[in-house]
Amino acid sequence: MVSEPFKEMLKPTPRQPKWLRYGLFVMATITIKDLPDSLHLELKEQAKENDRSLNGEVISCLRLSVATKRTDKKVNAEALLASIDRVRNSHNVRFDAELHARTLSEGRP
Repeated sequence: MVSEPFKEMLKPTPRQPKWLRYGLFVMATITIKDLPDSLHLELKEQAKENDRSLNGEVISCLRLSVATKRTDKKVNAEALLASIDRVRNSHNVRFDAELHARTLSEGRP
């Protein structure tokens, strides 16, 4: 049972978005145009294998894609930091402040 204050809040008004007007909480919707038939078929087969709806499979693929990109960025950053540490700790490389300043100012007015 919905309490009276909540019912009052859900009363439709023209300025409220549709999802609030009707008391529904709706997630975003995407329309994919020009989806190749072969990809559609692959997604349907994959969804069946994973015991999901086509929509659930597409959401799963998108989540995996986004998570993989986040992980790749972290791995690349860690590899870069490790590379920097190797150079810093190398006995053959010395920081030359004068050379650094000269290099930064070259070609600048």
